[in-house]
Amino acid sequence: MARRRFWRHPNEFKRMAVERFNNCQSIVALAKELGIQRRLLYKWRLGEREHLRLVLWTVVSQRSIATTPFEQTTESMTGMA
Repeated sequence: MARRRFWRHPNEFKRMAVERFNNCQSIVALAKELGIQRRLLYKWRLGEREHLRLVLWTVVSQRSIATTPFEQTTESMTGMA
């Protein structure tokens, strides 16, 4: 039987913690205040950065697929570019 994953901290809490982590003076104090391990803050921040990078990559790749070289050439020949 497959084991179910259990998420202790909601995504909104993680986003709030990363936001505060990016603007705080003491990571140790923030981790103690939130009641979590310091390494979780680093892990969550890395995950957020990876997510943003993936979203950006997806948008850029979709844009490049939508505009094929043939369409670009046709637009430049007609003066619409």
